[in-house]
Amino acid sequence: NYQMDMMRNLRNVNIDHLHVGWYQTTYYSSFLNKAFLESQYCYQSSIGEAVALVYDPTRTNQRDVAVRCFRLSSDVMESYKSGDISLSNCISQGISFENMFPE
Repeated sequence: NYQMDMMRNLRNVNIDHLHVGWYQTTYYSSFLNKAFLESQYCYQSSIGEAVALVYDPTRTNQRDVAVRCFRLSSDVMESYKSGDISLSNCISQGISFENMFPE
């Protein structure tokens, strides 16, 4: 509620108020876990265009800036909404690691 009230107030005073998601810092690309899934589901349910930006400073030191952008696939959104994000349900729907988070 606070976030929505604040965005409404910013819009009322003509300040840019577009919110497109959230970001997370990770080390060695180890960010895919239940908390990441839940956070992205909440953002994507509220804001259809929501994305998660993932920044990896360890990979940035090795080469260029390492920023990746992710969304949950529509199949994962439906499974999560139905309350059945179990391994057996993912297998039966053809959800795999490769197609769970389109980049």
